[in-house]
Amino acid sequence: MNDEPEISMGMTAHYSAEQPFSVVLALHAPEALVAWDLSREQLIKGLRQHDGWGDVAVWPVARGRGADFVRIRLGDDLSGTAMVEIERPTLKAWLEETCRLVPRGAEPDHLHLDQVIGQLLDAEA
Repeated sequence: MNDEPEISMGMTAHYSAEQPFSVVLALHAPEALVAWDLSREQLIKGLRQHDGWGDVAVWPVARGRGADFVRIRLGDDLSGTAMVEIERPTLKAWLEETCRLVPRGAEPDHLHLDQVIGQLLDAEA
């Protein structure tokens, strides 16, 4: 991390079988709620190794005495960045719950593309 000040803020994560590929991460900043759509697969990979570039990157971080975190970088150098740290065991357990809801590889079974296409075509008419 750099010399920027640290700010503690609340965070919530939401997962739905209706959007099986993504996780919505909401940061509760002092004056705003900022939500990011993240790849569930990227978060799973980030438990073990660095994954991502551009606006979102995820990687594990070990600290002294075995403290284990996952760091998530959101944003870019032009618009600003936020670094979020989550305890790895907490994130891992939460992601395992999402995989019980929608197993990895079964995401396309939950997309209902025919319904979405029908709604798009109706909207154009």
